[in-house]
Amino acid sequence: MKKWLVLLLLLTCLLVGCENVGSIESTDVSNEVETLDVESDVEDDVKAPVVNRIELLQKIRILPERLNVREDYSVDSDVLTKVHKGAVYDIYQTQLIDNKVWYKICYDKDKFGWIAGWYATELGKIFETDGNDFDDLVVKLNEIKSPYRLPDNKSKIETVLGVGEMFEVYDNVIDEEGVIWYKINRNHIMNWIKAENTEVFLSNKDYHIADDSLVVFEDSELESIIRDTFDIDYDFIRYRDVKDIESLVLNGNFTSLSGLEYFTSLRSFECNTESIKLFDLIKLNDLESLKLRNTVIEDFELIGHFSRLKRLDLIGSDIETIYPVRNLKRLSEISVDEKYMEGLNNLMLTQNFTTTVNIDVPEITIEFDSDVEVANYTVTDPDQETAVITSVTSFELSNSNLNDSVTITLNEGVRPLVVTSADFNGDFYAGWTNSSYDENIRQLVWGFGLMTDNYYGEIIDSPMVEKKTISADKSVWTFKIKDGIKFHNGEPLDVSDIKFTYEFYMDKNALSQTGGSSRISDYIESIDIDENQNTISFKLKNVNYTTDASVFYETWILPEDTITNGANSTNQTYQEYVKSNVSSPIGYGPYIFDEYKESQYVRLKVNPDYIGKTPAIEEIIVKVTRYENEIDQLFNGDIDLMGRTVDADLIRKAKTNNDLKINNYFRHGGGTMILHTDYEAFVLKEVRQAFAFAFNRPKVVDLFLNSYGISPQAPYSKNQWMMYDEDEMDLLGTETNGRFEESLTEYDILDANGNFDETANILKAQELLDVAVARTDGDYKYLTGDKTTGYLWKGELLDIKIVYTAFWTDTYHEVFNDDYISKLGFNVSLLGLDWPVMYGHWTGNTSEDRKYHAYVGGMGYSIKSNPRSTYSTDQIKSWGQPSDNGSRFSGGSSYTPDEWDQLLLDIENCHPVTGNDKYKRLWREYIKACNEEVPVLPVYSNNYHDIYNADLENFETHALWSWPRAVLDANWK
Repeated sequence: MKKWLVLLLLLTCLLVGCENVGSIESTDVSNEVETLDVESDVEDDVKAPVVNRIELLQKIRILPERLNVREDYSVDSDVLTKVHKGAVYDIYQTQLIDNKVWYKICYDKDKFGWIAGWYATELGKIFETDGNDFDDLVVKLNEIKSPYRLPDNKSKIETVLGVGEMFEVYDNVIDEEGVIWYKINRNHIMNWIKAENTEVFLSNKDYHIADDSLVVFEDSELESIIRDTFDIDYDFIRYRDVKDIESLVLNGNFTSLSGLEYFTSLRSFECNTESIKLFDLIKLNDLESLKLRNTVIEDFELIGHFSRLKRLDLIGSDIETIYPVRNLKRLSEISVDEKYMEGLNNLMLTQNFTTTVNIDVPEITIEFDSDVEVANYTVTDPDQETAVITSVTSFELSNSNLNDSVTITLNEGVRPLVVTSADFNGDFYAGWTNSSYDENIRQLVWGFGLMTDNYYGEIIDSPMVEKKTISADKSVWTFKIKDGIKFHNGEPLDVSDIKFTYEFYMDKNALSQTGGSSRISDYIESIDIDENQNTISFKLKNVNYTTDASVFYETWILPEDTITNGANSTNQTYQEYVKSNVSSPIGYGPYIFDEYKESQYVRLKVNPDYIGKTPAIEEIIVKVTRYENEIDQLFNGDIDLMGRTVDADLIRKAKTNNDLKINNYFRHGGGTMILHTDYEAFVLKEVRQAFAFAFNRPKVVDLFLNSYGISPQAPYSKNQWMMYDEDEMDLLGTETNGRFEESLTEYDILDANGNFDETANILKAQELLDVAVARTDGDYKYLTGDKTTGYLWKGELLDIKIVYTAFWTDTYHEVFNDDYISKLGFNVSLLGLDWPVMYGHWTGNTSEDRKYHAYVGGMGYSIKSNPRSTYSTDQIKSWGQPSDNGSRFSGGSSYTPDEWDQLLLDIENCHPVTGNDKYKRLWREYIKACNEEVPVLPVYSNNYHDIYNADLENFETHALWSWPRAVLDANWK
C-alpha cells in the first residue's frame, strides 16, 4: 500500500496441529516425503536485502523432557543425541511425512539432525545480522502491546501501544523461555516489546518513524473513507490529522479497523459493519455514544472499558454473552434486541435509564427513591415503593424531582466471584496438558484425590478416605472409602471408580494415542478392590518419601459408568471418549462445572452435595482477561481477584485503594546462580563463599522486581514447613525468618538502613580468599595473591565467568559494573549465550571445553522435596554427557561423596506418612550443607501479590495454598 514500506520476508511453513504427547515419537510414518519450500515475496520496486546481512529465522522450543535427534527424518533413523525440554533451536529445514512435520536443527556446533516436530512448538521470527545494524528494520503492531523496560514481563510501564503503530527496531533477543523481543525507540526512550503478532518492514530513511507517529490502516477501503471524510490527499495520514476528531460514522465491511485507535478524541462512534472488533477501539477512552449495528460482539466485557459511555446501541448485533459489567455508571440509554434483555441483569446501572424491546422480558425489579414517571408497563406488585415489571413493549424511567436518584436493580441474584485468568487449553481432565490455568479449574471441580494437602503444605488423607493402612514394608497401601460420595452428575463414587481411574492412566498406549501421558504405571504393580467393604489396595513397585505425592495426590477420580457407557455408545476407547469431552469435566469436588466459553470464561457453581464443607461463595467465573484490561477491571470492580502479580506500579496503586485487599507471599522457587563446584577455583569452598558475599543480590531484586522479592540463603522456600519449628508455623510464606533460617549464613551483609553494605561484603569476600590462600594442600596450592596485588589462580588473575541468556544482560552488567569489579581483587566476566548453548555447558552436554563457573537459571520446588533427584553424585556425568546434577556437587568439604549420597538416600527413604520428623531433621542437614558449600546460590524469590475485592473475607493464600484452595474458606462480606 505504501511504496516506502515493503515486507522484508514472509516466512511460511505448513504445520499440522498435533497434541503434546508424553512419549517421544510416533512410529506411524510412511516413506512418502513432501518438502516444504520456504518462499520470499518482495515488491519489485525495492531491492531485497542481502541474506548474509539480515536473515529471518524461525525458532522452535522442545516440549518433552528429552527428545531424540535423529540422523534423518524417520523414527527408524539412528539417534545422534538427545535435546532437552525448553531448549530453543533454529529451523534449518522442514520435511512433512504423512502429515507429520520434522525439523532439521543444529544441536551442536556444525552438527545437524532431525527432530519430530510434533514435540516442539514454533516461537516466531528473529533477525540475525553480521553486526548490530538494524537501521532498515521497522516493526508494526498487529495487536495492542505493552512496552517493557527490559524484555522480562516484569518491568511494565503504563503506556499501551496501539494496533498499527510502527517503530524502528534497534535490536532483538530471545529470552530463556524462547520468547522473541524487539528493542524499539518510543518517544526517544528505548523499550522492548514481544515479537508475537507484529510485522517487520524495511523503511527508507527519508522518513523517521520515531519522529512522528503514522496512522496505518490495513484496510484500503477504510483508509479511503477516512481520506474522503476529512479531505486528506497527501501521502501519509499522521496522528495529528485525526487526534481532534470527535464524531465518526462508518458504513461497509472492512478486513480490519486498525488505525481507529488514533482517534483519541472521539465522543461519538457509529459503525454498521460485520468486521468490528472491540479491541480495535480500546484506546477510545472518551466515547460517550457507541452505536454498533449488525456486528458480532465476541468480547462484551470490553464494553466496560468505555466508562464514560452514556448511550449504547447494539440493535441487530450478535452478542455471544453479556458478562457482568459494573462500571457503566454514566450509561443512561441502551438499545438491544429482546433476546439479550435477560443478560442485562448482569449490568450494574445507577443512572436514569431508557430501553426499547420488542416482546415480553424477564422479571425486572425497579426500586424507586422518589416520584417517577413510568410508561407502558404491567405492574404485578401494587406497592408503589417497588414495581415488578413482567410484560412490556417499551418502558421509560425518568426522575421527575431529583437528579440521579433512581436505582435500577436488574435481578442481580447470586454474587459471583470473578477471577482473572490467562487463556485455558480447555483440557480440564488431567493427562493431556499441564496449564496451571486448567489446573485451577480441576482443583475446583475435583478438590482432591485419595490424598490432598493442607494449608502448611503437608500431604494428608483426603475427605473421601475413611481409613488408610500401609504395610510394614510400605509396599501395600489400602484405602477405605467413605460411603455416600457422588459425582456431580449423581453417579455414586466407590472403589470401582478409583480402580478404573488408575487403570485408565496406566494404559500408556491408549493414552498416548490421544496425545496424553501419565507415569502412574511406573509406581503401581497391581490394584485390588473389595466392593463390599469399599476398600482399594495398591501394590507398589517401589516406595520413598514422596510416594504419597507422586501416586495418590491429585489423581482425580473419574466416573466409570459415564465413561464406559459413553465410550461404548460412540465406539471409542475410554481415553478417546474422555479426550473428546475433555472440556466438560465431571468431578465430585466443591464446584460443579457449569459452562465454558473458549478463550472467554469458565463458570462454576457450588456443589450442594460436596463431601467437605460447602463453600460460601456460590458461583465462580474464571474469566480470560487481557493484561491491558484487567487492571482497569480490577479497580472498577469488574473482576474481584487478580493473582500472583509482581507489577510494582499496580501493587503500589492497590495499596492505596480501600476497595482492595492484598495477600503477599514468596514464590515457591525463584532465580538462581548455579555454581560448578568441580571446576577451577570453584572447587574451593571459600572461593564460592567469597563470590556469594561479593554478589549484590539485593540490587538484582531491586532492578528486576522493584524490591518485591527476597534472596534466600540456600535452595529452600519460605513456604516449606520444614523451615519452621512447630511454634513458628504462622511464619509460613512470610518474610520473617524462623530459628533455623536465622542459623544459616546470611550472604548479604546489610547496613543500618537495610541496604547492601558494599564495603563490608567485599571485605568479607577478601577475608575468605585470604583464608584459602593461606592453605597449600590439594587445590588450594593454585590460589595465591592478595587483595592489593590481586588474587591469582594458577598464576593468572582469578576470573569468575558468569553465563546467562541475553534476557539478563542489562541487570548483570549493572550489578557487576567495572567500578565495582575493580574493588574486588578478582575479575568477574559476563557472557550472554543462547539458551541451548548455555544449557549444554550447564549440564556438560557439549563437545566444547569447559570455560564457565556459574550459570544464571531458575529453580522450582515440588510440594514434597526429594533432593536426591537433583544432587546425587551418580548423576554427575563425565564432560560431554548431560549431567542431571547441575552444580556437579558431591558434598564439598562438609561430606565425602559417600556420606553425601547416604544423607540424600536417608532423606528419600523416610516413611512417606510417619517420617516427617526424621525428614525435617535430615532435610535441614542438607540445607545447611548447601548454605555452607554454595553449590547453588538463590538470587531472588518473587514476592507475589494476590489483589482482591475488599468484600471478600477469610481469603488466605500463599505459594502452596493458591486461590482455588483459599476460596473454599472465603465468604462475601
